[in-house]
Amino acid sequence: MKKLIARLQNDKRFKKICFYGIIAFLFLYSFSIPAFSGRSLWNIISYIMMAGFAGFTIIYTFLYTKFIFNRWLIIPTCFVLFAFVGTAIFSHSFVGTKGKIGWTSLVLMLLTLVFFYYGFVVINNKRLIFKILLFAFLSFAFYFAFTYRSDIIHMKITSARLGGYFDNVNTIGFYFAILYTLSLYLGLFFERKIELLYLVPSVISLFLGLFTGSRAFLIAIVIGSIAVMYFRLRNKKIIFFLALACLIGLYFVLINIPQLYFLKDQFDRTLYTLFGIGNSKVDTSTIQRAVWPGYGFYLGGRNLLFGYGVNGFSIYSGVGTYAHNNFAEVLCNFGIVGFALFNACFIIPLILSFKAKENEALLVPVLFAIYFFRGFFGVTYYSKEAYLTIALLLFLTKDLSLPTFSGIHFYRKDTENYCEVKI
Repeated sequence: MKKLIARLQNDKRFKKICFYGIIAFLFLYSFSIPAFSGRSLWNIISYIMMAGFAGFTIIYTFLYTKFIFNRWLIIPTCFVLFAFVGTAIFSHSFVGTKGKIGWTSLVLMLLTLVFFYYGFVVINNKRLIFKILLFAFLSFAFYFAFTYRSDIIHMKITSARLGGYFDNVNTIGFYFAILYTLSLYLGLFFERKIELLYLVPSVISLFLGLFTGSRAFLIAIVIGSIAVMYFRLRNKKIIFFLALACLIGLYFVLINIPQLYFLKDQFDRTLYTLFGIGNSKVDTSTIQRAVWPGYGFYLGGRNLLFGYGVNGFSIYSGVGTYAHNNFAEVLCNFGIVGFALFNACFIIPLILSFKAKENEALLVPVLFAIYFFRGFFGVTYYSKEAYLTIALLLFLTKDLSLPTFSGIHFYRKDTENYCEVKI
């Protein structure tokens, strides 16, 4: 066995095969997440792609790198382990059923996060990783466009929102928002002028995302646009405010196009439902998003330590579904400890990024802002794209230590962010 390992370690061709295998399966798995993971039977493709990605990552890490454990991975691990407590005591949702997740789903998501992170470490090229993810989601955009080609050609943006064939329409809209943000970042933070072409996918994702009829999608791209433009133009404030004015103008132009009447009507219904502004009808979806989160916080407050476990809100609220708000859902299901652990997965990389000097780390606060506001419109603690994002955030900040404030050190001077584990 030792001879075989030594031979493989010295085999440059096998090393190259493993490396490009990681890149290929990262692309294929990222594409399969929106394309297949939300469809019964077809989701097997996602598992196969994940297995290929994990296999090549394990082999390459074992043979060609020194394994370095990022201690921040302990946080999502603790979240999943703590989620078991409330699940065991209250909800007993260990295995997912049709339309419902189980605690084992969180375990799979944790493994996905770990493999994503170490796959990124092997690739060790931030812009290349961004481009792989961009082309994966762009490929899905073309698949989406082909599937709904008739509706798109005839500009049918109606109450029959597109995307349900793949997954929840709001989830599909969010994939387009991620594609939009990545392409906008690569296009504006270009290293060569030809990379301005990366702005083209942002236009494609904006156009296709409108067909999902998702208000969360529009809000996400506005937040992503403002954040990316701010970091790109923060030293040119006049240009930034001009660009911001153009963005606001474009938003109002888009929302008033006759073909986009459905989206405008959705926003009008939301404003009327919440504030009584206008003459629209009451929107039941807005009522749910306003009432159920409050109920989730109320239930969570009654069992603040452990929560009610996976699917706890659905079971103990009596509504039979999720809270439409990630903050309320996590607090209700996993208590204050689980709430702190899950949100720390995003907050700690944000704090770490304060010390970053490279442009790639600027994507950390951008993604944080998008996911923060995303949490008000849906539940993400069990979504694949959330754990992909956490892995990306941890990778982008892996070489950074926590900053100090007022002389208080948040890390030991004699350690780095990682502890080394020799295999």
